[in-house]
Amino acid sequence: MLSAIEVNSQQIKDSLNYYRGIANKSKKTTELISAYTYFKKKKGKSLLKKHYSWVVFYEMRISSIQGKLGELHDSENSAIRGLKYLEELPKDSLNISYRVFLENRLGILNRLQRRYEKSLKNFLTIVKIALEKDEVIVAYNNIGNLYISQGNYLKAIENLEKAYSISKSENDEKRIALTLSNLGYAKAMYGNKMGVSYMNEALKIRVRTNDSDIYDTYKNLADYYRFTGDTIKSIFFAEKGLLKAKEFDNIQYLENALKNLLYLNQDKYINEFLNITEKIKSIRLNANEKYAEAKYNYSIADNKRKEAERKQEKAELDKEKEKTKRIQSEARANRNFFIAISILLIALFVYYVLKSRHKKEKLQERFDTERQISKKLHDEVANSIYHTMSKQQNKTDVDIALIDDLEDIYLKARDISKTSAALNISEHFDEDLKDLIWSYKTDSVNIFTRNISEMPWNNLSTLKKETIYRVLQELMTNMKKYSEASVVSLQFEKTSRKIVIHYSDNGIGCVLKKSNGLQNAENRMHEIGGTIIFESEINKGFQVKITV
Repeated sequence: MLSAIEVNSQQIKDSLNYYRGIANKSKKTTELISAYTYFKKKKGKSLLKKHYSWVVFYEMRISSIQGKLGELHDSENSAIRGLKYLEELPKDSLNISYRVFLENRLGILNRLQRRYEKSLKNFLTIVKIALEKDEVIVAYNNIGNLYISQGNYLKAIENLEKAYSISKSENDEKRIALTLSNLGYAKAMYGNKMGVSYMNEALKIRVRTNDSDIYDTYKNLADYYRFTGDTIKSIFFAEKGLLKAKEFDNIQYLENALKNLLYLNQDKYINEFLNITEKIKSIRLNANEKYAEAKYNYSIADNKRKEAERKQEKAELDKEKEKTKRIQSEARANRNFFIAISILLIALFVYYVLKSRHKKEKLQERFDTERQISKKLHDEVANSIYHTMSKQQNKTDVDIALIDDLEDIYLKARDISKTSAALNISEHFDEDLKDLIWSYKTDSVNIFTRNISEMPWNNLSTLKKETIYRVLQELMTNMKKYSEASVVSLQFEKTSRKIVIHYSDNGIGCVLKKSNGLQNAENRMHEIGGTIIFESEINKGFQVKITV
């Protein structure tokens, strides 16, 4: 003999299965309202006990029922509440399946209200988190239908082919027929003649299995042939769909089939269409009235539940007050410790800011000093050498060797001056770099760059831009003077929050020894918090990696 507890438990289980069956399959307003009331009461009790997993379960059923009753706004709110409660629960397989259900509900509701971007986001979430392949098939199929409704048949085909591929691997005839029907329609509308054979294959499967969704395939074929102008075939499939809608007693299919036949000028169906629209209007009005009554009745019961909740909350609040007193006492004991830690952290922060500012000022001072030296070198040394050369050239007994030496010294002084002269960094730093790099291109030296304009140069300070400019200038000058390279490559890439520059040439290479130029480049990068790595061997070219 079963105990009273066991009997009660069995009754609860039977009731749950009964009303869940109604929520999933029933079309009768009275049954749906009774299931709605049942699940609302169960949700209220679960909320009181903070059994949030059951709360989510009931919100799922309530949302489904509200959708069937045409209450799209309420259905959406129930689904959103379910997702919020899920955030408090562990991400186990059961709760993931609940989220898939709710995301699918929201995806359908958003599509019905033409919020296509939100709908796509819901279905893509399912693809990302779903544990069951059937859930992924349905999600890709819904994405395909979403793109079909927007006329984007290419994107529809891309997603429906994924659904079809998974269906075939699972050997699931129902899903194969579903995806074949929609994929065939998308292909046909895109201009691919194979689309019709896909729809016909889906039709064969659905006829053989007596699939209630066969109406969708008839509708797709009728729509396609109407689009191509083949009215006879379009009428044939539309009437086939009408017969199936009547056979399965699906009033939505029936309305849709009659509407499509009227589009095809089949006026003999006009009275039947008017009758069915009146019937649908009456059903919806009746559903709205019963739903409103159920909401009102539940609100009264809900107020009583909330009163019980308030009493429970008051008892919990009293406990919390006692706990708060104890916490406050402990907090006072720890307050001085936290104040000391805060002062220390503030001091460290101030130190870091001052150190960073000092470093920046020091770097700016170096640039200014370099510019002053550069100006003096150009104005005093280089110009003096140039005047001496002019005087020698005006003499009758010109010392050619001396003139050549002076010219060599003049060019070196001018180059040194140029590498430290004041820069005019523009807003288009990529163009500044291109001008610098291409100035080293000659008939014997080919230079290639990649992604130079794709870098977020505007995120860098002027000091960092000047440093990059100077380092690249030194590398290019080093190449021109010593490498004997014929090909130079400069590749720019963004990784994480850094810009990386890869320099390489096919010159004679060298045994790495940090000369003044290379050491200077390394110092410059270090000063702005960047790095520079040199790599070279004799006859194996020269490579540099700059990160800033």
